[in-house]
Amino acid sequence: MHISRILALLGVVVAVVGMLLKSLVHEGTEALAELSQALPQIPIPIEIPTIWGGLDTSAQIVVAIVLMVIVVLALWPPLKQPQNRLSAAITTLAGVGFLVFAVVKLNETQDDASGLQTAFDQAKAAGVLPSALQDAIVSPGIGFYIIIIGTALVSLAGLIALIRGRVDTAEA
Repeated sequence: MHISRILALLGVVVAVVGMLLKSLVHEGTEALAELSQALPQIPIPIEIPTIWGGLDTSAQIVVAIVLMVIVVLALWPPLKQPQNRLSAAITTLAGVGFLVFAVVKLNETQDDASGLQTAFDQAKAAGVLPSALQDAIVSPGIGFYIIIIGTALVSLAGLIALIRGRVDTAEA
C-alpha cells in the first residue's frame, strides 16, 4: 500500500479518536450538575460533551461524509495502482477543509471555556465552589489538537499522492 494511502487512513483514525474526547477540560466536571442546581442563575452546563457530541446534527453528517470520502479515496483505485490526481486533490482538499473546520471549532471552544471559567469564578464568589476547585482552569480538550494532527496527516497524504502522481507522469 502506498504511503499516502496509509497516512490518509491513519489521519482519519486519529481524527476520529480526537472527536471522541471531551471538548472542555476542567478538574470540576463531576461537580457541574451540583453547581448548576446550586446556582441556577449562572449558566453552568450539567455535563461537558465530547467533541462529536457537541456538534450540530448537520455538522456531524458533513464530518461523517468527509471522513467516508477520505477512506474511499484512500482505498480507490485498486491498491496495486497509484492514486490518481483527482482523488489525491480531493483528499488534500478534504484534509485542509477538515483542518480549517477543526481550528474554527477550537476557537469556538476557547470562547466556551472562557464562559465556563467565568461561571466557575461566579460560583467561587458566591461561595459554593468546593475548595479543591478554587484554582481550577477551564480549557479546550486535547481532542481538538489530536483532530488537527489527524487532518494534517490527511492533507499531507493528499499532497504526497499529488507529488508522486506528477513524478510518475513526468517519468512516463
